Amino acid sequence: MSSKLARIAAAVIVSIGVTSSRVSAEPITLNIGSFSFDTFVNPDDPFVATTAFDVFNMTGEFALPPDFAATTALTFSSLVVTLLTDTGDVLTPSLSGVTLGPGSLSSPTPLFGLQFAAPTQFTSAQLDGVIDLGTFPLPDGRLFTADTLVFSTMLTPSNGLALNPFESAIITLAGNAADAAAPVPEPTSMVLIASGLGWLYARRRTLSPPRRCLPERLHGVPRDGDRTY
Repeated sequence: MSSKLARIAAAVIVSIGVTSSRVSAEPITLNIGSFSFDTFVNPDDPFVATTAFDVFNMTGEFALPPDFAATTALTFSSLVVTLLTDTGDVLTPSLSGVTLGPGSLSSPTPLFGLQFAAPTQFTSAQLDGVIDLGTFPLPDGRLFTADTLVFSTMLTPSNGLALNPFESAIITLAGNAADAAAPVPEPTSMVLIASGLGWLYARRRTLSPPRRCLPERLHGVPRDGDRTY
């Protein structure tokens, strides 16, 4: 009985381990925000308009599933904006120490370092930054793991050679979304499972009817080969 019970318990434990370790994952691209270029009119001086760049962190309370599905609040830091003008000049506005949680960098107004005189033409703009979390849950129950904490987004003209108002680019993260693994039973749980199997097996043996055995010699009845004289 002990060898049979051991085989049953081992099979159950192996089955539990295999079932618990099954995790399916797929590569996905997660949208976490936007980088935009637009016209800004100062309400205090409505006759003077500038152009401005903005970064919008669309995570946490600003998430919009399923398009922007990072419902966990992320923080953008180490932001670097690199601008290329139509004259070939490269501009890198100072964003030292600037961090951005969920929401807009232009709230309530664009950063002064990202505002420019309207005649200035830009042929491209690049945003680089770092997020603070590399793994977080998604609304569908899967767990997202980013390939890297660094993101980079390029903003280019949708029409013509220079950026126009209302231009925007999506900030994305590449990574994998995996189903959450089922918890592996503790060793104590496995022992209880094996003990339960043992009790069931012993109970079955107890309830089974005894085998009927014929005695080698019935009282008063000679066996074959016996002779009486």
